[in-house]
Amino acid sequence: MLNSYDPNDDDVFYYIDWGDGEIDDWHGPYGSGQNHNKIHTFQTTGTFTIQAKTKDIHGSESGWGTLEVTMPRNKVVNTLFQRIIQQFPIIKQILGL
Repeated sequence: MLNSYDPNDDDVFYYIDWGDGEIDDWHGPYGSGQNHNKIHTFQTTGTFTIQAKTKDIHGSESGWGTLEVTMPRNKVVNTLFQRIIQQFPIIKQILGL
């Protein structure tokens, strides 16, 4: 989830480098302090450093924020739950699996 507060309460844009060669170039604007979900699918396994920054509608940019993730995440899933997910793929998206 993305969230950024602008000191002047200006709308903001987000720039995300997913660390796997994919970049989401300035998308927005979104209200200052407004939660925004962004979904990304990693095509390979490994550890990735996600970098993101914001800029307001006047072009003032923030510094970089970073998050390191490892894909795939190791999860224990029981068989019944796995069958339900296979029947209803939207559940997988909602849960971020």
